[in-house]
Amino acid sequence: MLLIGEIDLSVGSVSGLAAVVFAVLSVNRGVPEWLAVIAAVLTGAAIGTVQGFFYTRLGVPAFVVTLAGLLSWYGLMLYVLGSSSSVNLDESGLVGQLTNYYLPIQPSRTAWRRSARPPTSSPPTTTTAAAGPPGCRAGRSARSGYARASSR
Repeated sequence: MLLIGEIDLSVGSVSGLAAVVFAVLSVNRGVPEWLAVIAAVLTGAAIGTVQGFFYTRLGVPAFVVTLAGLLSWYGLMLYVLGSSSSVNLDESGLVGQLTNYYLPIQPSRTAWRRSARPPTSSPPTTTTAAAGPPGCRAGRSARSGYARASSR
């Protein structure tokens, strides 16, 4: 529907369902990963075909079709996941290898900058306000609630 200038509200649910199909098939069911990838792509294609049918043949507005798809595909995704609600992928599998290849683990720049700083010789100092803001009675701070103005 994006090709014809309409908005697709269900794209997140569709991609989530395809990912869940891949994960459940490859991890929980023991299907080879290449076959699970094909099943996930076919799941997305089938969903696109169903939603395209409702839009082109039945004339249902794309907003309505994709809003209904958003809810129904998300519900189906939760059903396929079952009670576990998550699937842990193996790092040595296809997804783990692709993730480590394209997004290698690198130390963050802030951690590098912190370790490059020389240690400080003096301890950090803290400041406290004893009397609070001007106009407050001595011994009361601004944290203690409403402070009365001095009557002197």
